Amino acid sequence: MKTEIFDLKLLIPTYYISLTVYKRLDIFTKAEYLDLIAENLKFYSCKHGVKIYGYVLLTNQLFCICSTTKLLQFSYDFKGYTTKAILDLLELDERYYLLNFLEQNKIRIWERTTCIEVITNINQLKEKLNHLSVKPVNAGFVKEPCHWKYSY
Repeated sequence: MKTEIFDLKLLIPTYYISLTVYKRLDIFTKAEYLDLIAENLKFYSCKHGVKIYGYVLLTNQLFCICSTTKLLQFSYDFKGYTTKAILDLLELDERYYLLNFLEQNKIRIWERTTCIEVITNINQLKEKLNHLSVKPVNAGFVKEPCHWKYSY
C-alpha cells in the first residue's frame, strides 16, 4: 500500500499551503465571508482538478492540504476571485475602515506570497491533517475540532 501512495505522490504532488490575509487582518469574522471562501475553495478545486485532503478557515487564514499539478493556476484563480468577492462583501457590510486601509496600501485581500510545503510521505500527511484539525481549538473558537464548521 505504501508503494502505491508513493507512486501516486510522484505523479501528483501533495502540498500543505497557507494563504494569509494581508497583515493578518481579521476579515473573515462573519459566516458570509467564511462560506464564500469555503464555496470557492470547492469550486476552484473542481475547476483545476485539485484533490483536497483537508482544510481549515480562520478569521485571517486558509490552511489546505491538497494534491495537484496546477497549484499556481489554482492559487491565482482562487485568490483573484475571492479578492473581488470579499471586497464586495466588505462594501455591503459597510466596513469602510478595512476598505480604506487596503486601498491606501494598494493591497488586495491576500498576501502576495503563498506558503507552500511539499508533503513527501503518508506520516507527514497524517501529521499535517492533525495539525489542521486543532487550529480552531488552539485559536479558542471551539473546544473540540469537530465543532468547527469551516474545516474538512
